[in-house]
Amino acid sequence: MTSDSTIVHLSDLHLSAPSPSFHPKRALAYLSWRLRRRSHFDREAFAALPEDIRGLNPSGAVITGDLTQLGLPSEYEQVADWLPQLGDSSRISLVPGNHDVTRAEPPARTLALWDQWIGPPGGPAGQQFPSVREIGDDLVLVGLSSARPSLPTLAVGTLGSAQLESLKEVLDVAGAAGRFRIVFLHHPPCEGDVGWRKRLTDAEQLRCVLNSHGTELVLHGHAHRPLFGSLVAAGRSVPVIGAPSASESNAVKGRRPRYNAYRIARVAAGWELDVSVRAWNARERAFEVDETRRLSVSSPENLRAAN
Repeated sequence: MTSDSTIVHLSDLHLSAPSPSFHPKRALAYLSWRLRRRSHFDREAFAALPEDIRGLNPSGAVITGDLTQLGLPSEYEQVADWLPQLGDSSRISLVPGNHDVTRAEPPARTLALWDQWIGPPGGPAGQQFPSVREIGDDLVLVGLSSARPSLPTLAVGTLGSAQLESLKEVLDVAGAAGRFRIVFLHHPPCEGDVGWRKRLTDAEQLRCVLNSHGTELVLHGHAHRPLFGSLVAAGRSVPVIGAPSASESNAVKGRRPRYNAYRIARVAAGWELDVSVRAWNARERAFEVDETRRLSVSSPENLRAAN
């Protein structure tokens, strides 16, 4: 990224069509999909999504989980068949969500199928996350996996101490190089964004790592609605943005397919972040700009000079 760059942010696509399962958690998820969720999947919007994204000519893309319904190996294959429509895999970074890991499965049949879209590991050998994807000269995407199997009716996430420990070094290295660091995960890291049964169990530990080692932007999904918040990272207030579902149409809840686009530019004070929420217009049969925001992120150097 020499002057500015555009990153698109998709989440909670739930794009796969699952088979019935007798596993307790998957059986409940299958019933939920069969009786409710599949009727809210907007096929026309989903079909138009890749072309709309290509029209923005983004430098990269982030997907914050829940690409499947039940996390079945056959669903991982469906997703792997679809992902090339978004463009070059070297510019795409994804992390799994709770729906993608409803039970433990052999990695060779699941996450390994998405390796090229997850990105290179940034931790010790054998540790897939944090993933680290460099975009241009100034931007780095740092993926965290909060996905883990949980009890029926729960949708909690956990990062774990090993991943959080590796994150410290990843952030330090990228920060020392002056890069704009985007940390992304499925579960919201801020308190109150989702209920107890959908929470990130070690959110406080993540916030402590970010406060000590810094980041410029945090992205997540999971809530199926747009969220704008902030947290403290290295003494600065940094944006925390949650993308809604990119495929859900639900008139009762006032939802339509949406995704976010971020234009990131280096400015004298640090960084300028333009956020554009793109929403599906069923009448026009096209995505359109639904909301825009301009945010500023001070560089650590300017913050230290101000103090």
